[in-house]
Amino acid sequence: MGDFDFPSPPCGQHVIEPYIVDFYCYEIGLVIELDGSQYGMDDAIEYDAERTKFLEALGLTVVRYWNYDVLGRTVVVLEDLWRVCFELKSKSTST
Repeated sequence: MGDFDFPSPPCGQHVIEPYIVDFYCYEIGLVIELDGSQYGMDDAIEYDAERTKFLEALGLTVVRYWNYDVLGRTVVVLEDLWRVCFELKSKSTST
């Protein structure tokens, strides 16, 4: 990926009032959420949609990964996360 410097490691369990996010990388405005099986429920889907809308209104980018994928398809998740970080880092340095 050339001269790209990966952003500082994200902080885990970070408060962005009124929510607590799983991981937050302030340097590029990235929120990383890990979802377990309970997140397939209707009320959790609605809550996550409201939460994502709120966070995006703050100018943050929210990405979600299923715990199953993080554990079972780690390489795929990391490649996607790297791509997102690269795009956000490129966007932040071009403005």
